[in-house]
Amino acid sequence: MCKQIWEYDANEWDEIRRAYIKLGPYQPKLDEYMKTKFGRHYHKFKPSWFAIEEFSPWLEYSPSKDVVFCLPCFLFDKPTGNSGSHVFTKDGFQNWKKVNDGNNYSFLNHMGKEPNSFHRAFEQAKTDLMNYSNSINRGNFLEILDLVVSYNEYVAEATEKAPKNASYKSPKIQKEILYVFSNKVKKAIREEIGDAKFCLIVDEARDESMKEQMAIVIRFVDKDDIRGQGYDGASNMRGEWNGLKALVSNDCPYAYYIHCFAHRLQLALVTASKEVILVQSFFNRLSFIVNVVGASCKRTEQLKKAYADQIAYFVEIDILNAMNFVLSIKALIQKFRDEEWDNLLTTVKSFCEARDIDVPDMNARYVERGDSILQELNHRFSKHAVELLNLSSALDPKEASESFRSIDILLLVSKFYLKDFTNQKMTLLKAEVDHYEHNVVQHLDFKKLSSISELCQWLVKTQKSFFYPYIYRLITLVLTLPVSTTTTERAFSAMNIIKNRLRNKMEDDFLMDSMILYIENEIAAKFGTKSIIDDFRDLKEQRVPF
Repeated sequence: MCKQIWEYDANEWDEIRRAYIKLGPYQPKLDEYMKTKFGRHYHKFKPSWFAIEEFSPWLEYSPSKDVVFCLPCFLFDKPTGNSGSHVFTKDGFQNWKKVNDGNNYSFLNHMGKEPNSFHRAFEQAKTDLMNYSNSINRGNFLEILDLVVSYNEYVAEATEKAPKNASYKSPKIQKEILYVFSNKVKKAIREEIGDAKFCLIVDEARDESMKEQMAIVIRFVDKDDIRGQGYDGASNMRGEWNGLKALVSNDCPYAYYIHCFAHRLQLALVTASKEVILVQSFFNRLSFIVNVVGASCKRTEQLKKAYADQIAYFVEIDILNAMNFVLSIKALIQKFRDEEWDNLLTTVKSFCEARDIDVPDMNARYVERGDSILQELNHRFSKHAVELLNLSSALDPKEASESFRSIDILLLVSKFYLKDFTNQKMTLLKAEVDHYEHNVVQHLDFKKLSSISELCQWLVKTQKSFFYPYIYRLITLVLTLPVSTTTTERAFSAMNIIKNRLRNKMEDDFLMDSMILYIENEIAAKFGTKSIIDDFRDLKEQRVPF
């Protein structure tokens, strides 16, 4: 009987396994095999089983004990296990009756039907072990490690002297190190956030394996300080009663929901285009242009150069100005419907009657379309969200330079941020607003600012944030509003790089850790090797002490 693998020194396991694999399964061809009585009949091992394609790679026979073993299971089995788990590894299988029924039942049952059965897993481990040192495609990590070894004598020495059972190069170990690394990044983000206010931005998309993945951008981690939540508009995310929006709002009523404005505008335009033939025709032509231009790199570059200035102009239009355009459109459509439609209809009727033309029923058709467009705009841009953003625009430098709306600033706090300002702080805020108008708004550099984000940075740079702490606090609250989910969209772009067609079987945890390190690479670069090793050592008990 062979000595079990686990009975050898752990440093010798792989070498012993390779030696066994090179010899192959022991399959002696004897003139006569021992017979064993099962009930009233005698049965014996049949050498023809060696020739069966499914059993040939692993089946081996012991003449001394008249039993069969499984070579891969013998090589990779562990000493622990349930009763009967060592039949093909230590004790040996001898029930020929169950094999001799014509269905090879016991052998097939040992192999298992599932691709992740113990036998098939050990078969894969056997293949991986033999391919480990000889394969020309062992993976990027091992190939890069070999390259470093060939150039760095210190790494080469460490690799050579490392215990064979603790080289820390296996996929499992590498994933654990990646997990430790990503945890350090997440911890660093939480520490950087501290007790500041935060917003929650969530979006979802399908990855390369057609599996739904969710990207979460969360700025700060104390849920009591959440001040905004934004999703792409999916019903399960924003449902009034059962969606995530409702669940978050129940715990924190000041977490104002802002439906992604990019998605809102898209949905509103899609609905509007169905009602207006000219608009529908425009988008059809636009789609054609995109397809034609996108098919040629040269045409794409020419179009970029031709419209570079216009694109730069539109990029500078922030969300507050965009909201003003939306409100203007809604007001004009409503005014035309309420005041000017009847005059237009009267003019058309007079024209038709004077020329003996049948008057068309324009009310039924055009009023319905106008109502549909208004309804869609009102649905996509809720009154609550619009009011919040409009009041926030009072802090915008361009708006404040033309007309400083101090009343709107105070209304913004009283309607939306009362939890962040006590009565005493509100009194101090009113005093700050008066000084802010004369000392900050009238400043020459203030007039050069183009957005609230630039204003926030300028206040910190000039240390005016210390003189106007409550206005600065209000500005930071406004900046947390998630007016778009483009940040999460960029996360999905990174996902397509990491989980590509060749790596479409990545586990979720492995994907998450890889994404965190890829996206937050600036934070990850701050950690030294020693801190990673220390955390990895504390993760679990290691075979070899560090």
